[in-house]
Amino acid sequence: MASKYRKIDPRIWSDEGFAKLEPDCKLLAIYCLTCSQCNRIGIFRFSVGMAAEDLHTVSDTVSKLLDRVCHTLEWKFDKSSKVLYFPTWWKYNHPDNHKHFSGCLTDAHDVPKTELLKDFASNVEHLGIQYHDELRNGMAYRIGDCMPYQEQEQEQEQEQEQESNTCVARRHAGDDSTNGRSHKRDEYPEAFERFWTAYRSVRKVKKGDALKAWKDAIKTDDPEKIIQAAAEYGLSPMGTSPYGQMPAVWIRGRCWDDDRAAWNVRPVVCVNGKPQPIVEKLGPVPPPREKDRSVKP
Repeated sequence: MASKYRKIDPRIWSDEGFAKLEPDCKLLAIYCLTCSQCNRIGIFRFSVGMAAEDLHTVSDTVSKLLDRVCHTLEWKFDKSSKVLYFPTWWKYNHPDNHKHFSGCLTDAHDVPKTELLKDFASNVEHLGIQYHDELRNGMAYRIGDCMPYQEQEQEQEQEQEQESNTCVARRHAGDDSTNGRSHKRDEYPEAFERFWTAYRSVRKVKKGDALKAWKDAIKTDDPEKIIQAAAEYGLSPMGTSPYGQMPAVWIRGRCWDDDRAAWNVRPVVCVNGKPQPIVEKLGPVPPPREKDRSVKP
């Protein structure tokens, strides 16, 4: 069941966009944020008719006002599925812990199928990094083919299957692309190997997928910057926890630009209703070696 209460940041009254709204639009905006139709994840089925009844007006008026509100506050409304979405929801309604966040995601069951679910599932701008994987996995389980990253993974699997079939066909046909030499697996680039070594994480898997992400990333970013950030992340409480990201996900998310303070959050899990830090189970992050502390003359 959705929470009985709703949070509204007092700064809304000084918000530049909100200040531009006419009084009727402000009333509708407050209604959208506090009405019984709203849920705990900021994406929900919104009945214009119910809003008109609650506000003692007509549906046409509500529809016109809603268009202005969405345009000014950058909200999104899918008229065909009647779904309203607040992209900055997590900024003002941040989950208390993983158990609370998991409970909030169950509200997605009541959201009609809409393209806005893709936006919701991929929007982690205002969500703590410790919840990113949980959001993606939770939404994949609940809405299946609406997930953009699922489609990406399916495409990657199809590409890998095609490559495998091509190699098998060549062997049967006697094709030797190495001109008589034995087939040898391509070696990983030296810079990528340094990244892989620096990325000390308990979820250090899918090296091939990470290489694909690496090749795309270094087209626009300095490899040394990425490697340095990976080393910092690997030694952080977040990087050493079970909720740390896999290398490919970390690269695609451009996490080297993250605020380092977010990496120092110690994730917790609830055991018998009591929060317990995860990092302590894995042991503390090892201190720097003495030779690393020394300063060369």
